[in-house]
Amino acid sequence: MTKVSNHIKADFLILAVLAVLFIGWFINSRSDSNIGNIDLAGSILTCEKDKKWSHYLGYFSLNNEQYYTLQKYSSCDAFKAEMLGKSLMAKYLKSNGLIVELKSGDQNLYNSGLAGSALGLVFAWFLAFAVIRLPVRWLLKKHA
Repeated sequence: MTKVSNHIKADFLILAVLAVLFIGWFINSRSDSNIGNIDLAGSILTCEKDKKWSHYLGYFSLNNEQYYTLQKYSSCDAFKAEMLGKSLMAKYLKSNGLIVELKSGDQNLYNSGLAGSALGLVFAWFLAFAVIRLPVRWLLKKHA
C-alpha cells in the first residue's frame, strides 16, 4: 500500500474547503431569498463609460436605488434606444443591484447566464487554490 504525502493531503484539504466555500457562496447568492423582482418601466436611464475599455454600462435608477447589468453597449444612446418605451421587468441580486434577468413582455433582453457565472466561479476557485497552496506547502516543508 502506498503512503500519501502530506503535500497531497494538504492539496486535497484545500480543494475541498474552497469547493465548499465557493459553492455555498454561489448557491446563497443565487437563492430566492437574495433575488428580487422589480418593474423598471419608470426608471431613469443613465450610463457610464468604462475607464479601461471603450464601452458603456447601463444603469437604471428607481426610488433612490440603482440597478445595472453587465451588458456592454457601444454608446449611451444605444443603451437608451434599446430600453426606452418598453415595459421592463427585472430579477436582480438584492446585495448589489446586479440585474440577472431583464425582460420586456415575453422578450428576454438580458440574462446573466448561469453557465458563465459557474465558469467564473471555477476560475476563481483554481486561482484561490494556487494562491493558498504556496504558503501551505512552504509551511509543510519548513516544519517537516
